[in-house]
Amino acid sequence: MSIVKIENGEITAIMPLNQPIDDTWRYVYDSFPDNYDSRYQTFTYDFFYNANTDQVTSTPNVSYIAIEDIKNTRLNELADTRWSHQIGGMDFNGVFIQTDDTTALKILGCRVAVDADPSLTFAWKTPSGFVELNAAYIIAISDGVRGYIQACFDNEKVHVDAINALTTPIDIINYDITLGWPS
Repeated sequence: MSIVKIENGEITAIMPLNQPIDDTWRYVYDSFPDNYDSRYQTFTYDFFYNANTDQVTSTPNVSYIAIEDIKNTRLNELADTRWSHQIGGMDFNGVFIQTDDTTALKILGCRVAVDADPSLTFAWKTPSGFVELNAAYIIAISDGVRGYIQACFDNEKVHVDAINALTTPIDIINYDITLGWPS
């Protein structure tokens, strides 16, 4: 709701904060614009006074923010999407492997160790319990995790290039960033 001031049959002001109200002010029951998305749009109201009915009406004016700001918002959403996939884990031959930074570093450390001594084995805790990992399995897991994480970045780049090629706000807003992620 807005409050506008009427003087001599004209709207002369929109209610400032802490303004005392007298009989020259009118309430306007303005509606929120349909399909308004504050991430990509701004809006203002035009107010109209009808002296015959002593009523004020409002019309929202919705406009998109600058196209580069829309692109930056979508690219930030895309980076968040890539990150959640990147650290979300992967299935490796029926074993769920975490792919967060800490786990990836531990796997890399095991890989370095088995490269130096292929006879090493590791007890690795999974959601379903401990599994014994030998050198071949550690090498395969480290290659799999590296490939999985790289696939996340490769997919993000495909989306970045596609978003940067778009030229209208609605195309950028409606572009589907959920496609193509590894599992």
